[in-house]
Parts: sequence; C-alpha cells; structure tokens
Amino acid sequence: MIRSSLPRSLLALVLTASACGDGSAEPDGSTTPDHMVVSLCRSEARASNGDLAGAAAVFQDQVHARLHTFVEELQSRDRALAGKVLQAKESVETAFAGGSNQELIEFRILALRLEVEKALTATGASVPPCR
Repeated sequence: MIRSSLPRSLLALVLTASACGDGSAEPDGSTTPDHMVVSLCRSEARASNGDLAGAAAVFQDQVHARLHTFVEELQSRDRALAGKVLQAKESVETAFAGGSNQELIEFRILALRLEVEKALTATGASVPPCR
C-alpha cells in the first residue's frame, strides 16, 4: 500500500510546493513526482557552468522543501535509504553555505541526485534522465 501511495503523495507535494516558488520553475515536468530529479539536473548544470548562485537558487527554490517531505515519507518504507538522501542533502547545503569550489558543489549535487534516483526507483516512481 505504501508503494502506490508514495508517488501520489509526491505529486501532491510537488503541486503544492510549485505554487510557493519564485516563478522560476520551467513548465516541463514541474508538476510531476520526479520534479526533484529534473530540478537537481538543472542545479547540477548551473554549477558545472560556474553559476553557483543559480545552482543554489534552483536547489533552494525547487528541491529543498520537497526533499524534506520526501525523506519523511521514505522513512516509513526504508529508513536507511531515507538517511542517505538526507545526508546527501545536508552535504549539498554545507557545500553551498561554506562557499565550496565549483567542482565540489557539482559533485555533491550529483551525489544527491543519484540518492534521490535510487529512492524514487525503490518506491516505483519513474526517474527522468537529465537533459
């Protein structure tokens, strides 16, 4: 039962959180449960292009709150996996807050995206490719 309700819960979360953003979300995929992955891809791309402020903005505006709720829901299904996602999220936050270099920030966003993808796959949700 949890398996089928998690993707719907994520959809509700994405729809709610999309209304609270700064309007910078692009329309492609912004209301789907896999929006976290799409947004992490955007953040990672901005970091790889040297736009660390843009990468941080995408992370904060389009990923951060969704991750907290996702981790809360994931804990009831797979506590260890939820812990890995949370740890990776905190690693990204630390990199941004500490003024880390471009490569480290990009690497940490990639590591978070991979953990989120594992978690989504474990819940039966689809995982889009980065474009």
